[in-house]
Amino acid sequence: MSPGTRADARLAAFAASQERPPAAVLAAAERALEAVRARAADGAPAAAAWEEAMRPLLADGGLAASPAWAAYRTALAAELDGTDATALADPTPTIVAAAALAVAGDAGEAAVAAAVATGWELALRVGAVAADEQRERGWSPPLVNGALGAAVAAGRLLGCSPQQLAHALGLAATQAAGLQRPLGAGRASVAGKTAANGVEAALLARAGVTAAPEAIAGRRGLLALTAPHAASGPLTDALGERWYVEARA
Repeated sequence: MSPGTRADARLAAFAASQERPPAAVLAAAERALEAVRARAADGAPAAAAWEEAMRPLLADGGLAASPAWAAYRTALAAELDGTDATALADPTPTIVAAAALAVAGDAGEAAVAAAVATGWELALRVGAVAADEQRERGWSPPLVNGALGAAVAAGRLLGCSPQQLAHALGLAATQAAGLQRPLGAGRASVAGKTAANGVEAALLARAGVTAAPEAIAGRRGLLALTAPHAASGPLTDALGERWYVEARA
């Protein structure tokens, strides 16, 4: 098994772990989640503009009820852009994905907080090894890496199996994107699309769509494209024992 395959397998196992995150980590996730909910509750002009622009797609009610589109709209309503140039991985896409699934389903607050914490941690892990080089190459680490966190949070709340979560990560990696300088209201749109891609990846994986087993750290994976000099080993050092989320609480 190659180092990339091992790293991806360990990340997927962490994403599916039912072990409860530390209290400080859960508290950080809960605070971040509440901040997003409070901002989204007020709504924003960008959200109304988006609904008007997307009206032909939403007219039949199908897309309007989709958790992926709900995640997209939540980011716009909260005016969240997830484009902090100094961040390893912004929690915005992960939180928005979890918030959308929480509304669509019946997950309790503890499960939602654990989903946010786990997805955010995985995205931060990728950012820790890749963000500097991603920035040098013009990528936005919060958005590129945030798609992975969104997929984890969504997959957990959708009840994906460990294998399905592994595929969700792979599917999210194939959609990961984001330049450093989106302008105007497009900033929130990009963050929303990142979250929606993560939700979509989880929905597809739950439905049986598969992905390559080393889509993150493999020879042709996400890191090879966005940060080809990143080392995969630190991705999983003390994974589940040392939490990057706690250091940023």
